[in-house]
Amino acid sequence: MTDFDIEIDKTTIANYTRNIKVFSAYLYQEQVIHTNPLKNVKNVKPEHKMKVMLEDNELLQLFKAFDVTKFDQYRDWK
Repeated sequence: MTDFDIEIDKTTIANYTRNIKVFSAYLYQEQVIHTNPLKNVKNVKPEHKMKVMLEDNELLQLFKAFDVTKFDQYRDWK
């Protein structure tokens, strides 16, 4: 599926569907609508993507970026 010629990820569609279904259920619960039109709509199962792992040298570079003389950075470093 595309939007403005840009491919839409399944995760985005799953989020949109979930949010609209929750809003529709709320409207039904508050008796703003008489039936919940999205009650039987199935959820889209998003694909799980592998996260990119940092190399050892990238981790060391990240840890060296903290200024441990400042409390908040020391706290985050630890």
